[in-house]
Amino acid sequence: MPKRSAETVAISPEAVASRLAASRYLADESLTTAIFLAIRLGKPLLLEGAPGVGKTEAAKAIAELLGRDLVRLQCYEGIALQPHQ
Repeated sequence: MPKRSAETVAISPEAVASRLAASRYLADESLTTAIFLAIRLGKPLLLEGAPGVGKTEAAKAIAELLGRDLVRLQCYEGIALQPHQ
């Protein structure tokens, strides 16, 4: 999958919404705007919420939008670094 530049992907929040919809992800206006700004400004986008609200699906759609691989880290309370054997 070829990487896409911010200039070609994030022309406007509406363009981001259209590209996300093409990936079968429908985002509301506030999320679309946040994604647009994160891409254009080259900043991270932090998603939080209860299980099942769509954080991982949003990340998958954004990765597809940008032509990038998704690297998913599962973090939770009580997780500890285990020595490698």
